[in-house]
Amino acid sequence: MHSAFFPGGYPFQHGGIGHIAGALCFYLTQAHAFYDGNKRTALIASLTFLDLNGWDLKYPMNVDGKTAIADVIERCADGKVTKDEMITWFDRHKFKTAH
Repeated sequence: MHSAFFPGGYPFQHGGIGHIAGALCFYLTQAHAFYDGNKRTALIASLTFLDLNGWDLKYPMNVDGKTAIADVIERCADGKVTKDEMITWFDRHKFKTAH
């Protein structure tokens, strides 16, 4: 997880809240730290990070009836999404909440 925040000072390694959330999701999905639940853990950690910083995600449904976030995380777990693509996806779909 530290890779998403390294070196620790703003604007962090990846720059910006959306970028950090995307990197966090990527690293947790790829880490395979748990026997089960890696993708769910990655999504919840990323959404929690966004929420704590006053942001949320807004994304469309896919043609297959699967949400866009489920699709991108599934493709990430399969090695078909790069870290930069995940960062771009999160940054493109973030919006400021009214906290």
